[in-house]
Formats: sequence, C-alpha cells, structure tokens
Amino acid sequence: MRYLLILSTILFQNVQAQLTENPQKVESQHSPTPRTHHIPEQLPPSLQNSVYHDPLDPYRDLEEIFYHLQQQDLQELKSLSTIRKEMLEKREAALKAQKEGILRVAIFGNSALDYTKNGFNEVALQLLFDELKIKEPQAIFFIGPLIESNFPLEPFYNKLKQLAGDIPVYPTPDSPEIVEKYNLPVSKEFPKGYTVFLKNTLFALFSKPNEDEEGFLKWIETTLQEHPGSYRFMLGPTAAFSTLATEGYYAGLDRWMLFRNKFWNLLRSGNVLAYFAGNEVLYDRSYRSGLWQILTGGGGATRSYNEKDDTFYHFVLLTVPIDGKGPSLEVYDIRGRRRDHLHLSFKAPAISQFRISISNN
Repeated sequence: MRYLLILSTILFQNVQAQLTENPQKVESQHSPTPRTHHIPEQLPPSLQNSVYHDPLDPYRDLEEIFYHLQQQDLQELKSLSTIRKEMLEKREAALKAQKEGILRVAIFGNSALDYTKNGFNEVALQLLFDELKIKEPQAIFFIGPLIESNFPLEPFYNKLKQLAGDIPVYPTPDSPEIVEKYNLPVSKEFPKGYTVFLKNTLFALFSKPNEDEEGFLKWIETTLQEHPGSYRFMLGPTAAFSTLATEGYYAGLDRWMLFRNKFWNLLRSGNVLAYFAGNEVLYDRSYRSGLWQILTGGGGATRSYNEKDDTFYHFVLLTVPIDGKGPSLEVYDIRGRRRDHLHLSFKAPAISQFRISISNN
C-alpha cells in the first residue's frame, strides 16, 4: 500500500510538470476537439456584455447566443406568412370598401383562342381569376371576343360562371346568343348596346355597329343624356385609336375616320371619363383629346402561335371612390403583380403619362 501511494505521487508530479511546460500540446493529446463558433458582429443588446463571463464554461454564453439567433431565424421563417396576411388585409379592405360604397369592378378583354378545345384560353382565364378573387370586385365586364366565332358559347358560359361565382358578369353583346344567355338589357332602338348603372356610375357597353352607324351614334347620345351619373365609362369591342395607326395599320373604329371622330366627340361632350376596348392583344392606355382610351386584350388570346408564349395576360381593376379623388385604375398580370396604376381625371396628365403600352410579359 505504501509503494502504491509513492507511485501515484510520482505519476501526478510528472503529469503536472508536463502541463506546466507545454499545456497546449497536452490539451491537444488528451482533450477532445474544442467546439468552434462564429460570433456575429452584431449581438442582441442583452448578450453583448455576457461573452466569456464564465471561466469554467466559455461555451455556455455562445450557446445562449446561438439559441437566440436560431429564434430570430424562426421568426424570419414565420414572416413568410405575411403573404397570407396581406391577402387577408386586402380581403378586409375590399369588404370595408363595399360597406363604404366604393365601387370596384374588373374588366377583361379578348379570351378567344381558336386552337383550343372550346375556343378560348381556359388556363389563362383560370389563373387570372385566381388573382382576381383576392380583389373581390362587385362586377366583371368582359369586352372583345369571348370565344372564336365557330365555337359554341356554352363551355365558356359554364366556365365563367364557375370562376365568377355570385359576381355578376356583363359582356359586350357581340351575338344574339350572348344577349340571351346573359339576359342583357339591350336597347330597343339599338339592340347592340345596353347600360349598367352601379353606385351612381354609368357603364355603357356595345358591340360593332356595322352598317347601323346612325343608330349607334344616336344611342350613345341618348344614353349619355338620360343617365347623368357621377362617372361615365364606355366599353366596346374595338379601339377608337389603333396602336399601329402611326404605321398605317388601322384595326379599330379609325378605319372609318369620320365616324370615329363623331363617336369620340360624343364621348367628350357627354363627359365620359374613359373608353375601354379589347380587340388588340395587349395593354395600352393613352389620353386622347380630353378622355382616356384603355385597351385591355389580355384575357386569354395570344399574340402569336410560337412555342414561347410571351403574351401579357392581365385584367384591369377599376375603383370608383366616394371621397372626390376620382376613379383609379390598376392592371394586374397573371402572376398577380401590379403593372400599372393611374388616377383617372379629365385634366391632361403629365407628358410621361400620356401613353403606356405593354404587349408582352
């Protein structure tokens, strides 16, 4: 027993001597690999003065720091839910707007597509309505061709009814079948036009007048006289000013220049704020002699039949407030991004706002 005691004492003295001479070497031979941490430059104020304050466990405070940072990361992940929060806020804003009397309507144009099963672009229409539902409009206006002329209306009618739900839909009266299916209150004097009056705002819709130019102009004049309204909007199937007119290509009412001028002068004298048309597959807004022309043909028709589809699919959201600031116009693409925003006014806008055109995505 005595010899064991002496031997233990000698061994302890040898180990102590080695620790004194080269402590780092001994630690590397006998100690586990120390943990390493990256200490961030900016620490929470509550932890800035706590680093290495415990000489017995220098890692305890670091673990506390990294636990805190992990909690911050979790908070950042949770912040992704702000997308849903924004959607809910928009929904609440839409409900509040309805209660306050603000009118919000959506305007689509030109969904016809001839190489599809039913004559219209179902995929684009579905995606656009997925975005539109968040806005919760009180009405939907559809201008321009709904379907290709050689297709039946029933599939389009059923699809739009499914997408719109209880929201009323008002298309341009392009055919007797559309008038009958949607029970449109067309005028007896001019059966290719009708009016919708929503919250002191007038919407007048018409299809191509063809040979009945005088009856068409008379209907517009009478309509604007009989329906005062705080704001007035005209919606038709074709542009009054074609976007390629400067290149000599006329695709709208400007093919008959004198007739177009009479039409435009009636809108001006009748205090129409904007004219919406949907025959061109693009979005274009321009200020023309006292009122706005808005071309919105992004409801499903394509610009070309190439493999790469870069069509600017979109819809217009028109909001008419009661605060006297005037209506506002927003344009949303198929991904839900707002691509244009404009306050409509009779006053001439800044030069930079005279013309904006988007033809591809």
